[in-house]
Amino acid sequence: MMKKFVLLMIVVLAVSLSAAAEENSEKSEFLFVSNRDGNFEIYRMDGEEIQRLTETEADEYLPFWSPNGEQIAFGPVVDNVIEIALMDADGSKVRTLVSNGAFVQMSAWSPDGSEIIFEQDTDGEMAVFALDVESGEIRKILEDESGTSGVMWSPDGEQIAFSSAIEGSVDIYVVDSDGQNRRRLTEGRSNETNPIWSPDGTQILYISGSRGNTDIFVMDTDGQNVRQLTDEPGFDHAAVWSPDGSEILFMSDREGNNEIYVMDADGTNIRNLTNHPADDGSPAPRPVAVP
Repeated sequence: MMKKFVLLMIVVLAVSLSAAAEENSEKSEFLFVSNRDGNFEIYRMDGEEIQRLTETEADEYLPFWSPNGEQIAFGPVVDNVIEIALMDADGSKVRTLVSNGAFVQMSAWSPDGSEIIFEQDTDGEMAVFALDVESGEIRKILEDESGTSGVMWSPDGEQIAFSSAIEGSVDIYVVDSDGQNRRRLTEGRSNETNPIWSPDGTQILYISGSRGNTDIFVMDTDGQNVRQLTDEPGFDHAAVWSPDGSEILFMSDREGNNEIYVMDADGTNIRNLTNHPADDGSPAPRPVAVP
């Protein structure tokens, strides 16, 4: 009887460990940019397996998964200008979406996957636009009053967060999706940039720092309950949530070169994921596909 019980416990433990390993493998799948093979290209890391998705003479930056995890938007550099391109999850079927010679800073997909939001310099004037992926139509969302960047839709598509120096210092703001009802969330002495909504829409990650150092902070969506998550010399930035909100991936040069790290959502249990002498950055976790 005891042997049967022990055997049953071993089976249960094996199944649990297998499920945990599968869950951790799913959590660890992410895109990143690296110059480990020469110029900057886009790679996908799944557990310990790394796959190179782009292979051109140009640099490629800013990879973003579509919400269903089937496509990747990214920014190839053509004639010293960043364009917007799209490819399938395996790196195939690459096509250009925006190529007009103006500077483009891509930010994110809309929650429903129908649009890509980006900032563009047109005749010396920056503004925020949304590109319809299917039709190619472009609509203006926000005028760039003073260095607007890091524009991100909320998970429900009802709000937009961004950083701007509208009121002097660079701070985090939120507006309704139609560009109205602007609210200022931070009022620090340092620059606050790169707001990222949590998957459940209750918190916002952001980067804060000056004088040669940046760290990762998190706050509630009304600007309250601010917590500092990292406190290391150097630059911690490009922070993003894991799909379930339990972990945060980020880029840091804390060990000399730029690497991709992950930590628990409370800032503990930090570990190096890429651990390579080249520069690795711009982590983008694969989203959980909607059935």
